[in-house]
Formats: sequence, C-alpha cells, structure tokens
Amino acid sequence: MVIKSNLPKIFGASGLTVWPFIFMVNPDDQPLVAHEIVHFAEQIRWLVLPWWVAYLLSAAFRKGAEVRAYRAQIAAGGDIEMCALYLAHNYRLGITAEQARQKLS
Repeated sequence: MVIKSNLPKIFGASGLTVWPFIFMVNPDDQPLVAHEIVHFAEQIRWLVLPWWVAYLLSAAFRKGAEVRAYRAQIAAGGDIEMCALYLAHNYRLGITAEQARQKLS
C-alpha cells in the first residue's frame, strides 16, 4: 500500500518502505515507486525486522539492496546520474559517484 507522506527530514528520503507500507512524498514518481517495490519484495522474503537489522548494520547488505533498487528505478525511467549520486552520498557506503555509476550500469 503506497501512502503519500511528508517523511521526516531525519530520513532524508523521498520514499521509505516498512512492509506492508510504502511511504512516499510523491506517489506519482514511478521510477521511485519501482525502487521502493524492490525493498518491499525484499522485506517479504527476509521478513521486515531481519531485513532492517541487516540493512542498518551491514554496509554490504545495504549496498546490495540499494543497487538492486536503483537498477529498477533506472529501468523505470530514473536518471542514472542522480541515482549514482544518491548511492554514493546517502548510504554511508564509502564509494564514489563513479564507482556507484559502474555498479548501476
């Protein structure tokens, strides 16, 4: 279920998935919906709590989850450059924008 929401600035995001809900600032942003649906499906497979624990504690897990989600976002019409910048700078992954771009290509 997609819910239009002004996410708190602490999240620094336009979308957030906590199964069974997807909270989005702009639910009409189809590339971002595609991104969040990847996280939705992962949380179903992993169960919500274990997914979030792994996501918050493991940079490798977080990188894999975000690369999969950003690839879906790009496939749905998202801008690869913007996605690479977000991946490089918003997830504490220790990668450059160029490294992010390579992972998303």
